[in-house]
Amino acid sequence: MKRRPHLSWGALLAFAFALLSKEVAVVLPALLLSYDSLFEPPPWRERLRRLLPFLLLLGVYLFFRFALLEISPANPFLEKHGRYRLLLTFVEAQWIYAGKLLLPVSLSAYYSKSVATSLFQPSVLLSLLSFAAALAALWWVRRREQAIVFSLLLFFIGLLPVSNLVPAGAPKD
Repeated sequence: MKRRPHLSWGALLAFAFALLSKEVAVVLPALLLSYDSLFEPPPWRERLRRLLPFLLLLGVYLFFRFALLEISPANPFLEKHGRYRLLLTFVEAQWIYAGKLLLPVSLSAYYSKSVATSLFQPSVLLSLLSFAAALAALWWVRRREQAIVFSLLLFFIGLLPVSNLVPAGAPKD
């Protein structure tokens, strides 16, 4: 592939503007890595060279966001319920969103969800089994159907910033 540095700088500039306008843009390096890994993967050294400017920019952004703006990464849900319940609720919520994607009825901007308390709750168990089946299917078709694999990665990676797995916090008053 022919090198076009002006496109790389343009993509980096667009990423900077995206970070400043919508924080969900933090997933772009993960999406770029997914894309590079699936479609004509370059050697790891080349992959890292392409991704490094985006990771550095993301690091600068996160530094400013947390350190200079004095944003605490506290997560009230995590403090109240613990990481185990957070992970169970996250897995269960992923399948609620996937279901809304496949059958878009009763849509809302906000979905109230009770906290998952046990691995053996039927909804949690079904979500985990579905997640395992989806991962197995992705692994099975990863070489033949890269576009499908990338689409599913796009969906799940895109939900990570709103999952509360990594506390995002809020500005101090």
